[in-house]
Amino acid sequence: MRSKPFTLSVELWQSLTAERLTQTVDVSEGETFRVVTTVNGIRWTIKGVVGRVAGDSIPVDLSTQWFRDEKSSESAKNQFDLKLAGEKHWGIGAANGVIVTSSITKNELR
Repeated sequence: MRSKPFTLSVELWQSLTAERLTQTVDVSEGETFRVVTTVNGIRWTIKGVVGRVAGDSIPVDLSTQWFRDEKSSESAKNQFDLKLAGEKHWGIGAANGVIVTSSITKNELR
């Protein structure tokens, strides 16, 4: 199994219901990812692609979705240039919708 050199962390907060979730996934350069979690009847999905390291940052294209039912769902797409030191970046969220915060860190050798 190939080692994943980075850990991507995505914090999701639905501002109307105050539901929150942090999803993390180990990733590599050029890799696609998808994480689906259901908590309290809400399905949270993050998916996207990790770019190539450039200096002290790495680009990440990220799609997020919060889904309770057909009438209660939000989705957003963000492009982040994440600092490898773990600095948090705020994404674009809809008014009264899901707010996204992302960060990425280098994994220590295991």
